[in-house]
Amino acid sequence: MFRAADDVAAALAEGCERAQRRTVRFEESLRREFVDDLLGGTTNPESLREPAVRFGFNLAGVHHVVVARTGRRLVDTGPIHSQIDAYILANIGSRDVIAATKEGMLVCVLPDEGIDAAAGLVAALEQAEEGPWWLGVGRPGSGPGGVVASYGEARETLDLAARLNRGVTVARF
Repeated sequence: MFRAADDVAAALAEGCERAQRRTVRFEESLRREFVDDLLGGTTNPESLREPAVRFGFNLAGVHHVVVARTGRRLVDTGPIHSQIDAYILANIGSRDVIAATKEGMLVCVLPDEGIDAAAGLVAALEQAEEGPWWLGVGRPGSGPGGVVASYGEARETLDLAARLNRGVTVARF
């Protein structure tokens, strides 16, 4: 009887674990779609409303984008992403913030609250020992269009700084 109870408990635990992994993958998929739609300038901003609420992101707020690049491509579930998530949670908060990877770079959409988030991000990234790091910072903008514009500016600034071979860690638009 104890053997049967142990088998049942093991099967239940395994089923719960599988369900939890499936749920996490589903949430990651939804988050990735939201980030892609937000940064890509989806043609239907109305479709962003429900996922924005789900992830605690105020679409009507003023945000700026910081793009970070290092010598290697970054992935969504890598240690860098985890460290930046921990830094953001501890120093900025979890509301109105998105940290994701896109095209091998780290992309952070941050609320424009008058703080220099790029300086703190540089310090957090340098602790990751994956450097050197280069950051591009876009101007603040409101709404989804402001996020798209800021993302484009951050990427342009980062690319221009690399072409000019400037020795700065943070380049602002």
